[in-house]
Amino acid sequence: MVIARRYTAVLFIAFFSFGAWSEQVELSMTALMATNEGRTVKYIDPSLNKIRHAVEHLDYDTFKKLTATETSLTYGKETKLRINDRFTLGLTPEKKDSKGRVRVHAIIEAASSDGKRKKKALDSMLILAPGKPINLAIVGSEDGGLFVVLVAK
Repeated sequence: MVIARRYTAVLFIAFFSFGAWSEQVELSMTALMATNEGRTVKYIDPSLNKIRHAVEHLDYDTFKKLTATETSLTYGKETKLRINDRFTLGLTPEKKDSKGRVRVHAIIEAASSDGKRKKKALDSMLILAPGKPINLAIVGSEDGGLFVVLVAK
């Protein structure tokens, strides 16, 4: 009887651990270009309406979507997302807290002009709260910038 209890405990722990690691994080990623074109009224591309509140406070007057994707991230596994021809975003969810916030390791890599090498443009730990956008500025200047907005669901 003691042996059966040990096996039951071991099977339960293995099942619980597998379930925690196979859980996924649903995420949307939107890359956009923000520029200053001398507009008196800000222009935000209508396709950015879902994340308008995340970008309208930025000091630019024109916002245009470059790419958008919705994906599932698996705990402990890196998922790579293409931002544009030069930049790639790697996301690895690590842990979820009791409030549903997810700790995610984020790496943005920039390809060299010849495309043969990659350089880290960002290596950071993010805390994604469900429904709350996080802005990542990749390249920014007074005249314009490349931004990525992440929203966990």
